[in-house]
Amino acid sequence: MTRTTTVSMEDRVEEIREQEIAPRQEQIDEIRGEAKEYDNPWEIPDELESRYEKLKKAVRRLEGEADTLEHYASEWGGDLFEIRELSVGGVSQIQDDVAEASGMNFKGDGTPKSGYARTRTLEVAVKDSPPGAPVPADLPDAVGDWLYDCVDEFNTTGKVQMGNTSLRAEMINSEN
Repeated sequence: MTRTTTVSMEDRVEEIREQEIAPRQEQIDEIRGEAKEYDNPWEIPDELESRYEKLKKAVRRLEGEADTLEHYASEWGGDLFEIRELSVGGVSQIQDDVAEASGMNFKGDGTPKSGYARTRTLEVAVKDSPPGAPVPADLPDAVGDWLYDCVDEFNTTGKVQMGNTSLRAEMINSEN
């Protein structure tokens, strides 16, 4: 029997806001401070403007992800998903189902359908969902993406660690 673990949308929301948005917001504030040193906004270097825009875009995306997960946790009356470690048979079944749906033959000719693979993986890996959550194929895209990442992480490392693994994030977190 394979292992299971529980993942929480609310935990992910907290992680996004504290570990991903907050450091980026600090960087944005630092850039604003640097930009104030210029008398004319048109003198601000393109590199500084570019870093600012990338950070703002990342913050907007992360805020959207957090808001979406928080919304559905509330709407569904729960935020916990139980996912299972995939067995050899489970992975093989997913691969066979995708190959069959893609029209691939035994020589491997054809194009696999990655969207179906993601959905089929969630169908096999999600053991339990919040009471009001739909079946995996009907999950909102942002929830499905997060959940697929959790399944992938759990089946790759044996535990879910959805945190940022970048050097910069490690350095920022070590300062706190």
